[in-house]
Amino acid sequence: MAGTCKFYFVEDGIDSERIVNDEYQVTNEFFCTICQSLLWKPKSCGSCQHLFCDKYIQKWKRINSTSCPFRRTPYEEKRVPPYIHSLLGRLSIRCRNSSFGCTEILSHNSLEQHETNECQYPTKQCHICGKYRLIDAIDQHQSSCNPALIECRICKHLVHSESFLQHTSECFQARLDDFIDRMTPINTPAALPLQKNNGNT
Repeated sequence: MAGTCKFYFVEDGIDSERIVNDEYQVTNEFFCTICQSLLWKPKSCGSCQHLFCDKYIQKWKRINSTSCPFRRTPYEEKRVPPYIHSLLGRLSIRCRNSSFGCTEILSHNSLEQHETNECQYPTKQCHICGKYRLIDAIDQHQSSCNPALIECRICKHLVHSESFLQHTSECFQARLDDFIDRMTPINTPAALPLQKNNGNT
């Protein structure tokens, strides 16, 4: 099942560079743990309290339906705190099509309407490489698109396209493991190193 899930991280999401005049100083709390982008249609896990983009937690659940990305079992969806939606709604964000000529800066709440229906530079995501291309050029692009290397959004390494899905899954899990290890207090029994048994009780 995991092999059929397109787990793209390339040019997919709102990175911090698209946020204009961040007077609210958005912290990591407002970025999805999975895709590393600004939260989009956020969902919250009732077990671990972390926030995820709806798109990526749905993909995660298709890969691992028994637990959330932070290994809490099971993933239980919880209502996202209102202040999250409030802060996201105050942000000014450049249209994803700015590299094609769009100069619009919009609120988080009006971004989807603009990018899907109103933008004068409409784009579509290539199902092969995951990058956005102008709709007028997408068919021509996809007919010749065969990227040998794709950049992993997590580790920034270039990965061969044939092993990209496996790499992103493993890279993401490794990143979560590292994050969980760093978040585990040093004085908890699980974090204490095992001592060799020298015969003393």
